[in-house]
Amino acid sequence: MAPASSSAVEISGAVTGFYLTTSADDVSSEFIGVLDADVDGRLPLGRWHMYIEGTSSSKEGRVTDTYGEALADAGGAADDNGNGRIQISSAEYYLPVGNGELVVGLLYPSGFTESGDWANDETTQFVSSSFVNIQTSGAPDYALGLGYTGEINSQLNYSFLLSQAQGLGDLDARYSSLFDEMDEYFTSLELAWQYQQLSVHGSIWASSLDVETLDGSEDNNAGAHITLAFQSNAGQFLLRYGFANEDVSEIEQFYGISWQQQVERWAFGLGYSQSMVSSELNTNNELDDISQFEAYAKYQMFDNFYLTGSVQRIENSGFGDLGEIDSEPTVVTLRASVEF
Repeated sequence: MAPASSSAVEISGAVTGFYLTTSADDVSSEFIGVLDADVDGRLPLGRWHMYIEGTSSSKEGRVTDTYGEALADAGGAADDNGNGRIQISSAEYYLPVGNGELVVGLLYPSGFTESGDWANDETTQFVSSSFVNIQTSGAPDYALGLGYTGEINSQLNYSFLLSQAQGLGDLDARYSSLFDEMDEYFTSLELAWQYQQLSVHGSIWASSLDVETLDGSEDNNAGAHITLAFQSNAGQFLLRYGFANEDVSEIEQFYGISWQQQVERWAFGLGYSQSMVSSELNTNNELDDISQFEAYAKYQMFDNFYLTGSVQRIENSGFGDLGEIDSEPTVVTLRASVEF
């Protein structure tokens, strides 16, 4: 995206609208509006970045309220009542140190555990949450912390994060609550290796937060994931795998396979994923793994205006535990984006 001006402060972002409808007769269609804005500035020593985010509310009985896997951006910015709002999601200060940068402030932990141009991007690529983030990740929402990203050599980079274990969206969405939850921590380490068209990202993470386990006791969560990406003339191929503590995480393992290709003004994508239900949660064998397929086509109509059509097939949404509601819907999404 092009900056809004050539001054010391640069602003870029997008306004995106999603219209979602489904094959389920008892689930209503809906429109979700999303604002993303990045504000960057330079200082005599270092730089700063602020991310402003806004989403409209997800209403009860509609697509994103019923099928949580259908739209990664649903509820991304919400108040303590779950209503959509505009908020400052991250505010960071970067200081050059050694062969990298130290960052402190209100951070986005998933950006440290899942780096790469394929992750954390639900407004220009896939719509489904399964193709935006690894579903076993225990990273908190926007949280106070510090991190470091450095370079070992031209092919190998690393990043380290230490933050609070619960973030803005994990608490009551009040900024003041962040300062009340400073005694539990989340930490992660990621290595990223690049060789010609192949890149490999591997992360390990752990949380000291005492969480009620699925059998009623308490435990901490921890896990790891790996991503392999290969870029060729036939497109970008992506394989992702992750696992977490089955005593705490409802999803104990996850894998996803996807392909994306750019052809002039068109972009296409295909993806398949499976989220495997924890054996500790599924003691009675009444739940099923979640499988998800998505295909999308995006067209650049003008320099900064894009239209996307997406079709998803979800099997066993909510692990198949939706009562009388169809747990195997087809979801059709139309996305319109204006970048600035």
